[in-house]
Amino acid sequence: MRVAKLLLLAAGGLVAVSLATATASAQHGGVGGHLAATNVNMALVGKLRLTNTPGGIADVAAFRSHAYLAAWNPECPNGGVHVVDIRNPASPQKVAFVPAPARYYVGEGVHVISMATPSFTGDVLLVNHEPCTSPSDPAGAGPAGSGGFSLYDVTNPANPVALTGLVGDRTAPDGSTRTLPNSSHSIQGWTAGNRAYAVLVDNVEATDIDIFDITNPRAPVLVSETDLSGRVEDTLGRSAFFHDVQVEEIGGRMTMLVSYWDAGWILLDVTDPARPTVVRDHDFPSPNIAGVSPPEGNAHQAFWSSDRRFVIASSEDFAPFRLSGDIVSGPFAGQQFNTVVASNTRAITPQQPLIGGRGGGRPPRGGGLPTYYVGLACDPLPQAPTTNAVALVQRGTCTFAVKGQNVQAAGYTAGLVFNSAAVGNCEGASGMSVTERLTIPLIGVVPRSLGFAILGVSGYNPANCPTGANPSLPAVGTRGADILIESEFDAWGYVHLLDGATFREIGQYAVPEALTPGFSTSFGRLSVHEVKTDSRPGMNLAYVSYYDAGARVLQFGPGGIREVGSFIDVGGNNFWGTFPHYLGTDPNIRPIAQTTERPLLLFSDKDYGLYILRYTGPESAP
Repeated sequence: MRVAKLLLLAAGGLVAVSLATATASAQHGGVGGHLAATNVNMALVGKLRLTNTPGGIADVAAFRSHAYLAAWNPECPNGGVHVVDIRNPASPQKVAFVPAPARYYVGEGVHVISMATPSFTGDVLLVNHEPCTSPSDPAGAGPAGSGGFSLYDVTNPANPVALTGLVGDRTAPDGSTRTLPNSSHSIQGWTAGNRAYAVLVDNVEATDIDIFDITNPRAPVLVSETDLSGRVEDTLGRSAFFHDVQVEEIGGRMTMLVSYWDAGWILLDVTDPARPTVVRDHDFPSPNIAGVSPPEGNAHQAFWSSDRRFVIASSEDFAPFRLSGDIVSGPFAGQQFNTVVASNTRAITPQQPLIGGRGGGRPPRGGGLPTYYVGLACDPLPQAPTTNAVALVQRGTCTFAVKGQNVQAAGYTAGLVFNSAAVGNCEGASGMSVTERLTIPLIGVVPRSLGFAILGVSGYNPANCPTGANPSLPAVGTRGADILIESEFDAWGYVHLLDGATFREIGQYAVPEALTPGFSTSFGRLSVHEVKTDSRPGMNLAYVSYYDAGARVLQFGPGGIREVGSFIDVGGNNFWGTFPHYLGTDPNIRPIAQTTERPLLLFSDKDYGLYILRYTGPESAP
């Protein structure tokens, strides 16, 4: 395989990366291909198929001599956790399956901790729960917005025992108490003396950081809810919410590294879990790695280096093209907005505009596309009134996948989703994840005020959402303004290197194809997903999972980042999770004792299962 060298200028210096010849052959359930097979300084130790369902596997974790991999939404109603014995890493063996509660699945919340409390001694598996979505079989879907978390005794990994299930925060955004706990995207646990805690990502109260005391894992207790949306600055003015977390003891204080999407990365002191305090936060530098301003943000996940001098962080971005829009008719003509296309729906690019036209995604000169209000779009819709029409959809009640399918079936050219009048939504803007592939673009979520403007409704006051007085939405079927949409390439998701003391950005990294417009379609999702660091003292190596761009090994230091290893299997990979691990150890204890042995690198492939790799390249600091 031909490999060319490319140098990228990062904040701290030059970054060397490898540019591999790629292929467009699709393999991953219709998501659009992957990059070519590659192996630079990597050894494939072993692998184990755990699914035949595209997208059936999510995160991976390891503890002592076993790996734990999540069975994700496409596996519903059989969501849960695969338990794999990796004592012989060349031949890993599945030894158990932990089923999620009926109509729920597990995603990014897979974590194991060792506990020794007055109520329990042993190893505990913590998992998140989100409701199954099944548009073709509503009976198989979980109640919208419900989930929480479960705890299992995995002291004997081959025989997991449930400790508690479907617990979590039951507070609704309006302050009322829900029957079932709120859906959760991720969970992480830690111990402090003879007590144990878990931090939960709350999908319903998206800005909340929920901390539970799990000292008695059979009876978790909510000890604090911390909403950071009004306490840190979102320099992008868009969507700030809690997405992922790492907790470590640093200088005798329990510290929480929070990924808070467009507000960046935030450090909390949680030595007293009932009273978390903000230590510092991060601002995204502008322009982004592709030279586009303002940067999108998308702080997805982050991990400390073993000596805590650095933070390696990932910005997940499924939309390599940024959309800008204009309202071109009605009382709000001339108003502009920015948005993105939902994952797993048709892209809008300069080469593939929304419809015809002058390039850049604009339709022919002389007007925009007509919009029609279709309400929540949770039920089948009447056929679109005209050709090339855009459905204006309100967020809420059903999944984005259901909305998109109904809009597509009704013959609309695209759907544009505006936010709901719910606490934490209103003027928020964010991307969308669609589980079922669509052949039309689903655009948004855009602020609620923009939805009213496109519909020509005057008098809407964002300050009155959600509890104050505002005009009513018009009847379903109302024609809105004409809109124009154009597209600008701004790269797939990429990696950040932060100074651990100041959170200043030192450097950035992306696979070169992710910075090349020609790889924006037909090669799969070239966004980074997760990062973990080597746990040996002073060993500045990061192990990175990209989706269709495979596994990457990065060296980092004060001068920036460089790629030193890469792996994509023959036929492609679609990696979700990454987890460096030493057999027999507790990976939560960092740094580990000095060793010359290199860790096993566990990666979860969404369409296959477990891959076990080992890095064989240079280990000196960059």
